[in-house]
Amino acid sequence: MKTKKKKSFLRTLLSLPLRYKITIPYLIVATLLVGLVAYQVGRTFSSTLEEQFRGQLSGAAVRASESVIAIEEGHLATLRALNFTQGVPAAVASGDVETLTNLLYPQILNQNPYHVEVLDPTAQPLMTWHRLETGLGYNNQAFPDYSQWAIVQKLLAGASDEQGTTFIEIVDTSQGEILYTGRPFLEGEDLVGLLLVGTPLERVAVAVETASIAHIHLYNPQGDLVTSSLGDGGGEALPAEILADVNQQGNILPTRKLTLAGKDYIEAVGTLYLRGEPSGWFMGVVLGEELVRKAQEPILWRLLPMFGVGILAQVGLGVVVAHLIAKPVFKLVRAFQHVQGGDLKIKVEPWADDEIGFLTEGFNQMVVGLRKREFINEMFGRMVSEEVREAVLERRVSLRGESHQVAILFTDVRGFSSLSEEMPPIEVVSLLNEFFSITSHAVKEYQGVVNYFGGDSILAVFGAPVSRSQQVSLYQATLAAWDIWKEMVVLNAKRIRSGRPSLRFGVGLNAGMVVAGNIGTKERFTYTVIGDPVNVAARLQGVARQFPRTPILMPSLCADSVAGEIEMAFTPLGTFELKGKSQSTPVSAVLGPVDPVPVGFDVFPDTLYPAWDAFLACYLFCADYEIEVIAEALLVEGNLIRKWLYRAFENHQQVIPVLISAFGLPPSRAKKLQVESPQERRALLS
Repeated sequence: MKTKKKKSFLRTLLSLPLRYKITIPYLIVATLLVGLVAYQVGRTFSSTLEEQFRGQLSGAAVRASESVIAIEEGHLATLRALNFTQGVPAAVASGDVETLTNLLYPQILNQNPYHVEVLDPTAQPLMTWHRLETGLGYNNQAFPDYSQWAIVQKLLAGASDEQGTTFIEIVDTSQGEILYTGRPFLEGEDLVGLLLVGTPLERVAVAVETASIAHIHLYNPQGDLVTSSLGDGGGEALPAEILADVNQQGNILPTRKLTLAGKDYIEAVGTLYLRGEPSGWFMGVVLGEELVRKAQEPILWRLLPMFGVGILAQVGLGVVVAHLIAKPVFKLVRAFQHVQGGDLKIKVEPWADDEIGFLTEGFNQMVVGLRKREFINEMFGRMVSEEVREAVLERRVSLRGESHQVAILFTDVRGFSSLSEEMPPIEVVSLLNEFFSITSHAVKEYQGVVNYFGGDSILAVFGAPVSRSQQVSLYQATLAAWDIWKEMVVLNAKRIRSGRPSLRFGVGLNAGMVVAGNIGTKERFTYTVIGDPVNVAARLQGVARQFPRTPILMPSLCADSVAGEIEMAFTPLGTFELKGKSQSTPVSAVLGPVDPVPVGFDVFPDTLYPAWDAFLACYLFCADYEIEVIAEALLVEGNLIRKWLYRAFENHQQVIPVLISAFGLPPSRAKKLQVESPQERRALLS
């Protein structure tokens, strides 16, 4: 009979509940510390917190005043930049609004002020710029009655003081109060106009708040709150006694208590200075009263003996506690870091049967679950785009069956039966994998879903299960088909050069309404789409056998519906009888994207617009493929390849940028088209 193994004392101690292992020793220390602190603090004189808080308010007020000065300096910098732009005073004097706009608007975009007003000598607006609420761009709607503004009247009167002819004031406008800085435009001693730069008072409050690390209230001369960085309900009007104290107490700011949105604040109120002079307005600096409580700092040097005893006790017990608790916890932390780094093979052995041991077992089970989920995500991600995968996993799409406007891409390998008879099975699988790799990557790149692999064919869907507009889905499907064509030409060139047979294919594209959902049984089902658009796409890829050089076909009706929406060139091929359709179907071939081929590009006039065959031939030539190989890959004659390359030599300045941008040709490879010597060209084309 087996006897149960008796736990050791250490194992039993380690298996105590975690709360006891932490609470008991620190309860002893806490009791000792509380007694000593209560005795010492009772005899320690506490400094007043009001002085500490007032110091914080005074510091915030100083920073707020410095921030206002910084805004004034920003205005002056903008005024100087606009005023000293060459030609501006003359344009103001002549009232030439077009020249004024051309000269000042670039500077305004660079300086990014909120408001700019350019007035003539009669205070009529010549040009104004008011930044839009979105922050992107300006409108030119002028304010009414500029002549009634005090700052305008000063400037028109030629006023000046010790600081010069530049003035700054707060103006009440139809868009609220704005802090304006203005100066005159002068030609010689003659006044030809006025220039004003302004910042909304609410933006001034926000800027001052950021600089002073305190909330800001701005009050008009009557003591009414005009704007607050706290937003609506930011405060109330200043009482008469505060207004009286502001001018009497000098550097000592009067304060008051506020309760805003259920929180307690203390506000210090002072004069708002502009250009170093009182403006008649007032500024309040507001801090939360909770800072008063946080301002208390114990007198450490008086508490050092008490804390010395406590620290010694904590160190002694902490060594034991750290050994019992910290080491297994640190092991778990390191294991979590491994998992964060992608290592899902990690496993942690539990130290004891306590809460940490239970947590360790749970961690190990979690890692096993993560491994399974990662495998599922990886396999799912190989079949659909990341967007579709995340949408399905987050249950943002229904898989039960629903109607979708989609685009269908159906592609098939030509002559696959003959190839499979002539090639060993392992080479057949390798060939299919190359084709499927190119096709799947292109479909996934343009947010499509590979619905199924059918032997040597692929059905891809764009617009399900994540819905998109039919035009967007068709455009994405067309771009995916075009990428497949480009990559297959390159693949065929590789195969031909290595003595293997090339791989030909056809693509049928179509768009329309389908039913999408899970088809099958409870034990096994697949997500697929059903409908006439799928059948038409399959029939069109069969028609593509007749057009090996333009193997991407779609109904002309689809091509016409998106021709004005997408940058893609099409050509009609005529009408065809499709199986299952009672009427013949007009069909068009996709010739390729219009971009990035320049408009009016005629270097290769003998190719189908927009010259993609010729560009691809140049790309393969720069990649060191022989002309015969290129000709066979593109299904054209070798002499035509030579003709294209000769034209590329002559026009390499136009051809090379397209090869780099559209095909990703490394610039070092492009040097092959920059050969100038006729003898070297003939040698390369031989």
